[in-house]
Amino acid sequence: MSTGIYYEALWDYLHAETDCARVLYNARTTAHMGEVLAEKVRNEHIDAYLLAQQVRLGSTPEGWLGHDETLLSAREGSRIVRDLAKDGNRKKNQFKMYVRRYNPPVYRAFAGAKLWHPAVQTLLQKYFFPEDLVAAGVEAVPSLRSGQALAVLEARSPGRFTRAEVEVLLTECQKCYGRTGQRDVVRQRMTELAHDIQTIEQRKRGNLKLGYGRLRKDPKWRPVVKRVRAIIGCGRTLTLGITTEVGPIARFDTGAQLASFLGLTTSKHISGTTLHKAKHITKQGSPNGRYAVVKLAEYLKRKVPKYVAMYARIKGKKPPRKGHRIALVAIARDFTENVLFDMLKHERPFFKEVEDYRQYRQAHPRSKAA
Repeated sequence: MSTGIYYEALWDYLHAETDCARVLYNARTTAHMGEVLAEKVRNEHIDAYLLAQQVRLGSTPEGWLGHDETLLSAREGSRIVRDLAKDGNRKKNQFKMYVRRYNPPVYRAFAGAKLWHPAVQTLLQKYFFPEDLVAAGVEAVPSLRSGQALAVLEARSPGRFTRAEVEVLLTECQKCYGRTGQRDVVRQRMTELAHDIQTIEQRKRGNLKLGYGRLRKDPKWRPVVKRVRAIIGCGRTLTLGITTEVGPIARFDTGAQLASFLGLTTSKHISGTTLHKAKHITKQGSPNGRYAVVKLAEYLKRKVPKYVAMYARIKGKKPPRKGHRIALVAIARDFTENVLFDMLKHERPFFKEVEDYRQYRQAHPRSKAA
């Protein structure tokens, strides 16, 4: 079944539906049948059919992955990893809330990713409350790992957490108000959260190893995985998500179709001969694939000069909080349409600089097509 407006199966289905008498169709402006159905004649059956076929303007009807067991199992593993990451982030937010409420000095001293350093977690398990740290004193803090002076401060980078900084931390702890009546309950909850977070991380690593390893062992997908992994900031998790959700790149004729398949394009509505484009992306298609590409955009905006400038330009035109998200989605869409599609379709490497890509195209004018 080819792309375009000639969906015989869809026409036969609509012909059998008596409620679908009103069909707005204009051959000059319409590319996909799913865009010409009036809202009043759309029902849950038609919506389900259109969603299954991925019939959207600029997309492809071949929305399934076929019977590739390797790809299907790896995709399931990728989605499990993302679900576990959601649970882990929720647990981490609760853990941070308790630290911020009951031990603000430690929360400020080990901000961000430093809080999850193994040495800091060991410190919190032994001396969670401020009065515990004060009672332990300066010498107790570096005794968490024998043979290394002030080892708990390895989370601080660059350099070590000096003895003077430990004394400042203890001084700040002395100013905190102790909540003696809640110690047992809070400590028990902190222990449970720490155990849950550790368990979730182990399950994530296990599922990631299975899914990623299965793709790497398959001769069909090994080159694709290697090519995607070469992208700046694309680790095993993002590589697994992008590779499994995109699937066979031969299904897509253009980069716009790939971006639309991931839900990164704006929705469109046709009325008569007028094509209306919405301001918001459709968010249809694969949520896991869209999440992976947008997550990758966070690295691209810091490492790739083209996207560094693009991020600054878009963010400067929007409100502070809103501009960040809009810029990330714009980078993800541009990267998907122009870079990712070209890499997968024509088996080309990733280039950080645009000039390097142009030189490569001049040296390889007839790159192998996928």
